[in-house]
Amino acid sequence: MPEYNGCLSCRHLFYGVLVDEIPTCRAFPEGIPLIFVFGSIQHIKPLPDQDNTIVYEPVEAAK
Repeated sequence: MPEYNGCLSCRHLFYGVLVDEIPTCRAFPEGIPLIFVFGSIQHIKPLPDQDNTIVYEPVEAAK
């Protein structure tokens, strides 16, 4: 498993796309839960109520 470096280094982040000043991504297009944004919890497994199975992948994995 790749080292977790947070939302800003995830290939799924929508850079500059905010909802109510909260960052968005493919996993959470309506706004990333703050527990992930602030690094309280690593998003390496889907949440039980998440609408998809997208989790953290480092930007380098997009190559």
